Amino acid sequence: MSGRAGNRRTRKMPEVSDPNAAHIARYQEAQTLYHAGRDDEATAIVEEIAGQGFAFAQSVLGNMLLFGPASDPVKAKFWLEKAVAHEIPESYYGLGTILLYGMGVEKSPSEAFDLLLKGTNLGDIGSSALLGEMLAAGTVGEPRHDLALMAYSQAAKGGSALAQRRLAIYYSEGIEVERDLNLARDLYQASAEQGDAYAANNLALMYQHGNGVPKNIDKAIELYTIAAESGISTAPQNLAACLAHPNATNRDLERAAYWFHRGAESGLKLSMLSLAHIYEHGEGVTQDLVAAEYWLKEAARIIDPEIEGVRGPLN
Repeated sequence: MSGRAGNRRTRKMPEVSDPNAAHIARYQEAQTLYHAGRDDEATAIVEEIAGQGFAFAQSVLGNMLLFGPASDPVKAKFWLEKAVAHEIPESYYGLGTILLYGMGVEKSPSEAFDLLLKGTNLGDIGSSALLGEMLAAGTVGEPRHDLALMAYSQAAKGGSALAQRRLAIYYSEGIEVERDLNLARDLYQASAEQGDAYAANNLALMYQHGNGVPKNIDKAIELYTIAAESGISTAPQNLAACLAHPNATNRDLERAAYWFHRGAESGLKLSMLSLAHIYEHGEGVTQDLVAAEYWLKEAARIIDPEIEGVRGPLN
């Protein structure tokens, strides 16, 4: 009910100030119930005070209906529009998301852009981050990385994990800014600490290759594990390679074999070749020449090497 996808794990609801003391008291009661895991009771209170015209609760309810487990974009839009009419900052992000992606309505990127710009001007970090995404991708015109940087910077300062990660990519690659690997590392770290698996993966790459940080295979393993368990496509191969690395303090060939399997099963050619090698030589697995031949043949089927690189794309 925080109105932000991915913030659920912290079990926080946004704070509120309002001249209506009764609404504040009821909302704070909902916060207490929510933090205690009594979601249904908390939701009922938010619905009650939203129906009484409490605009902040309308924003919270709309975002909850949009980003919660039982997403209902139509109902979410109803409440978010009411909150936007009262210029509640957080409501612009939700309504902009609905229009940008066509969630229960026809897509309207231009309307989404206008909403997100207004939300950004009101200080909403979600709006700033999503506005940055639109500007970087050129959703409503040519890509404008200079303006995207401004939007991402505002959102990153406010604590947006997505914006911190995106900004880190700009600084790690030197896109529209002077390359600054120290700043990129700090931004990736801040994002990863909030649970952003892509940031963990990108930071792991830095530690694996000593790119802007001291080379640290064990730190790379820790971060790649987060990324791999979260489904980042290239992470299983990179994690397995680090686990098999002779400089890893906790070198683990059996665990490396497991992640090579995971990478191979998802179509990573390099993982298939690695599996063929370890089956041929019995490294971390029982020697199996039939399995080695199988994975060699599977690797030969992969023509496009785009996803087999050690780094993979930064996301």
